[in-house]
Amino acid sequence: MTRRSMASQPAAFPDDAKIRSWNEYLKDPQVLDTNLILNGSMLFRGQGDADWGLVPSLVRALRQVPERMTNDKALNIEETAQEEFAAQAHLYLSMAILNSVPTIVHWWMHMQHYSAPTRLLDWTYSPFVAAYFACCDHPNKDGAVWALDINAGHFEMPKGFEDSATPEERNRLNKMFTSAEAPPRLHFINMGLRNERMIAQQGVFMLSENVQNTHEQILFSLRKEPDNAARIRKLRIPAEQKREFLRQLHVMNINARSLFPGLDGLGKSIGEMIVLTTMWKME
Repeated sequence: MTRRSMASQPAAFPDDAKIRSWNEYLKDPQVLDTNLILNGSMLFRGQGDADWGLVPSLVRALRQVPERMTNDKALNIEETAQEEFAAQAHLYLSMAILNSVPTIVHWWMHMQHYSAPTRLLDWTYSPFVAAYFACCDHPNKDGAVWALDINAGHFEMPKGFEDSATPEERNRLNKMFTSAEAPPRLHFINMGLRNERMIAQQGVFMLSENVQNTHEQILFSLRKEPDNAARIRKLRIPAEQKREFLRQLHVMNINARSLFPGLDGLGKSIGEMIVLTTMWKME
């Protein structure tokens, strides 16, 4: 199987539970496990359509290219995109931010924040933030919350990303993610200068060493290993429960206004206000 075909194959990742109510979500073992959550061992990701895979935006973009996409070509495209972003970023970003991007991974973090295609996926330490993103859009589709214990599969933050990293360590980090023969292995990133949105969302990034692998493929493979099934789970939230989840989250101050600081969040919150006010008046 070629790298191209492997990256295009959807992983048949099963639903581990269909969450039938807000109270049932609160009682889920991983949502309840505050020790794992507080020590940063649990990551969550919410998606508005439960049938979506865990596919980074760069991989989705590369799938639109009609020619066969080798890893070498994919890496060249990724490098060109990063260089173009970096060449113009000084027009919009402060010097403090620009001085905090010593590796390509740092650049990808900023690109991700401003909607440029990257190999990163956003996760959060909060099961409630994840539930918000599973329910805030696509009201006619079931949503999903992915729950990942990063003790499964020996996830780690790659050496060289820390502020104290040496130039040699950072150079090794760059090489790790720019090899056409990189293995399908996931890492998480939670360091570097963080903006208000990342802080509010308790955000963390996940990325693969291999540029074309979807995260779902890797997690599905890890899940097959002994003792990992309960550590890598997908929870389905029915479409008819989404508004109730949003209402409960609103009471917890988890809404567009708090998760998207600034005018953008204010605008999103007006739409939520209309949905929730209509819901309350109908009851």
